[in-house]
Amino acid sequence: EGLKFTLSDACSGDVQKSALLSASFAVNCSPIAMSLPEAGWLCNQSSNDVIKVVLKDYVLANLTQVQLQYAKVGSNNWRTGFTKLAGELSTSVNGSTINWNVSSLVDGDYYLRIKLVCSGGITYTQRVAGTIDRKSPLVLGTPQPTDGIFSIGDDISFTFDENIRTNDLNNSKVELRLFSNNQLIPSAVSGSGARLVITPMQSLQDFYGERIRVTMKNVFDLNGNMMAETDTLLFNVEGFEPSTSNKALQVAVNQPSI
Repeated sequence: EGLKFTLSDACSGDVQKSALLSASFAVNCSPIAMSLPEAGWLCNQSSNDVIKVVLKDYVLANLTQVQLQYAKVGSNNWRTGFTKLAGELSTSVNGSTINWNVSSLVDGDYYLRIKLVCSGGITYTQRVAGTIDRKSPLVLGTPQPTDGIFSIGDDISFTFDENIRTNDLNNSKVELRLFSNNQLIPSAVSGSGARLVITPMQSLQDFYGERIRVTMKNVFDLNGNMMAETDTLLFNVEGFEPSTSNKALQVAVNQPSI
């Protein structure tokens, strides 16, 4: 199953074409279809460690048992997720639904397939690939401004350890407030890749000498996992004050001519 054949030109090898091929011996077993999960399936935090498996189109009289098998993508080391004897399968036209608990599996990309055993031999369904990802996105390193001081031209931003979902970033997820009196400072939130950027809608130079608190929460990664806890950034606002030294301003007055 899943044998990969590649044809390439005999000269440079730059031209290639690959195809996957599966072959099996014909056996007098029941057919079976795994209608769920479909290719590209995802198990994230909201799945609560359960993958819904739906089996259809089988004939109970022509099977002994079925097994769900899984393997890490890139390997051919198949393991058994669960086994159901013929008597445990539903006789409904809608087939059988099994909630497979995957709490013992580590996150990663997996193949799934069904192995059907009958008195005449063994058959397999086509494999379907998907992902288990239940990890929350984490803030990577120190948010900007990293020195805890905001000056003109500085960014206010957080960088995560993975790409984040940016189409639902809004002010319910990020707030800027004065530390002294909790006054809300209007801001806009945007993101790209793994980076989230907060843009104040009012010049922070208006708050020279003040301390600002940034709170961020409920940010999701691309697989729908939410950050585990609120993250906070504190920084002081610095501006550019005119110098009072004797080099700050020089005025030359020439003797006017008459």
